[in-house]
Formats: sequence, C-alpha cells, structure tokens
Amino acid sequence: MVSPSSEQRCIGEPLRRIDHCDVRMRVMVEYPTHMTPDDTDERTHPSILGICYVPRSTGWRQLDEKVQLVFQEYCRKIDPIGGFGIHPDCVHAYTVGGAERIIGGEAPTLLPCGYIVGEVDTITLKLSELESVALDLLVDRDVLDRYTRLILEHGRVMICGPSGTGKSTLANRLAEHIVRNVPKRSSKCPIVHLDLKHASENEIRDYLHGVSENCSKPESSGREVPAVIVFDNLHRSSAVNEAFHPLL
Repeated sequence: MVSPSSEQRCIGEPLRRIDHCDVRMRVMVEYPTHMTPDDTDERTHPSILGICYVPRSTGWRQLDEKVQLVFQEYCRKIDPIGGFGIHPDCVHAYTVGGAERIIGGEAPTLLPCGYIVGEVDTITLKLSELESVALDLLVDRDVLDRYTRLILEHGRVMICGPSGTGKSTLANRLAEHIVRNVPKRSSKCPIVHLDLKHASENEIRDYLHGVSENCSKPESSGREVPAVIVFDNLHRSSAVNEAFHPLL
C-alpha cells in the first residue's frame, strides 16, 4: 500500500519498475481539444487520473478491474455523490503500449506486460465523447445529453445564467460534440461564433440572411453553411426574435 503523499510525488516523476514483479503505470484519459476552422485531425489533451501497479503475471481481465478501480476512485474524489452520472462502466476500452483492449472483448495476443516495454508508462482510457465532455467540464452527463437532444430536435437551445459560470464553454463543447457526431457538412468552418459584444445586431442579421440564402442553394454550388452557430452575450440584443428571424 502506497501512502497518498508518495503516490502524488510519483505522478510527476518518471515511472519506472518498482521491483522485479510490478510496474507502476499512469492511468489517464484524453479529452478532445477545442476545434478550430483548420482542424483536419482529432487532437486531444491528456489528464492523469491516478496510478496503477501492474504485476508481470497480470491478465487482461485483472487489468480491466485495476483501471476501472482507478477511474472509480477518481470519480469518487471529484463527484462524491455521483451527480455527474459517470461510473466505471463508462470506460469501454483502453490502450497500453501498442495494444488496444476492449473491455469484455477479445484479449490482445500478449499479456499486458508484453506491451509494457521501453518507455511505455501510461494506460489511456477511452470513454464515449459525451462522458469525456462531462468529466472534462464537470457537468452532469444527463444534462449534456438533454441539451444535445434539444439542439438536434429543435435546432437551437438557449443557455442562461450569471456571468462567469461557464455558459460559453459549455456551448462551445456542445457545438464540437454535435459537429463530431452528425453527418459531415461541406463547410470550411463547421462552427461559427458570433458575439453581440463585438458585432452589431445589423451585422449579425446580415450574416444570418447570407446563411439562410446559402441554405437554399444546392450543395454542388459550393455553398458555405456552418453546422452550428454559437451566439454569445444575447442579453445585449434588444430584439432577439427580429435578429434571428432569418433562421426561424
């Protein structure tokens, strides 16, 4: 048993074999990075969840339990009452070395120790994207799912609340989630951000008129239509319905 203090010190140090039988591994999850107009590949940023000790004789089912336990302990620390709707079963796969393990699926050819060689010191968990967003933003997964369904069903959703509570961040991540999971659209910029703090209502209205006109054109015409438009600082609009009339 390793004390929390020594375990914390280990997180920032090179993780090497601690004896002839066990290997100390970092367990992490990778979150999608924020999309930019010129994104062509999926990029991620990692977050370390904890430490896992892997004896050389460990089988894949045993490692499944170990990584799920690390994930469970991490979730218990950040969400003691389980309000985010994230649980160990959210981990559906992980990678170690050059091997990908689907939990409950067919095991890779070698035992885990066969892939923990050289500089390999990390086990990377794979969650569904919605769970990843919930864990990254510390937002209830069911709330994210509800917002996503509302957007896909009604075409829009409005997020209200005090300044500095994360509304813009949540809106941006929802937009990215939708763009990644709906059929691809022929647009160089699938997400457009419009801020009423920096643009007048007339400018936004003119832009939306252009989007509306492009929507009526055939796809073969090379039209540019964003998949999602994120509006910020809507409280600055004196007539919201009038401003957004072109898209209604």
